[in-house]
Amino acid sequence: MNILKHLQEEYHTKGIVYLAEHVCENPTQLKTLFDIYLKGDQTMQRRAAWALGHAAEIQPSLFKKYYPVLIEQLNKSGQHQSIYRCAFKCMEETELPEKYLSQVFDLSLRYLSSEFYEAAVRAFAIAVAARCAKPYPELSNELKLVLNTLIQESQSPAIKVRVRNAIKYLSPKAAL
Repeated sequence: MNILKHLQEEYHTKGIVYLAEHVCENPTQLKTLFDIYLKGDQTMQRRAAWALGHAAEIQPSLFKKYYPVLIEQLNKSGQHQSIYRCAFKCMEETELPEKYLSQVFDLSLRYLSSEFYEAAVRAFAIAVAARCAKPYPELSNELKLVLNTLIQESQSPAIKVRVRNAIKYLSPKAAL
């Protein structure tokens, strides 16, 4: 399949989901989709990001080796919000490699605390931060403080729900 051509011609949910399923069945094509996500024009980057988000839901194990790329995207400023949203969505769906945990946690805190980012980016950042913090009581406590401050400010419904869910998830009784 010509992935770039598909992204240009099939920009609708059904076409994006089909592409995501295709790259999960043909993992060598995942690299092509990531190349478009990283180097395509802004329109193609957004479309590739959408497909990558769906692919991460379908087969999260394929994304472990792309953590450095996702982190690099989160460290770049001035990109379209969909690039950040995709990176966090992929991280939310995949198992977090231990060696990237502190870096991902710091990035998540930065994004969830900033009102510059759209609600979806911040909501995914909250979920990723909670997954990073869960095994570490000191990080869980730090995140709970940030989340409790965040919920007291005027927030969108998506942020409020993610904050409540994260606080519940971080409680000692919640399962990993």
